[in-house]
Amino acid sequence: MNIEEFSEYCLSLPDVTEATPFEKFSRGKYTILVFYVNSHMFCYL
Repeated sequence: MNIEEFSEYCLSLPDVTEATPFEKFSRGKYTILVFYVNSHMFCYL
């Protein structure tokens, strides 16, 4: 499973949203994608 497939899977679950709340802390080319269920973080990618 690659990143895109995993992201699609997470977003297919009920009440899931995604965001990048830690962008201001990233210094490189990578950012942390976070998935939420009802405003609670459940997965970091």
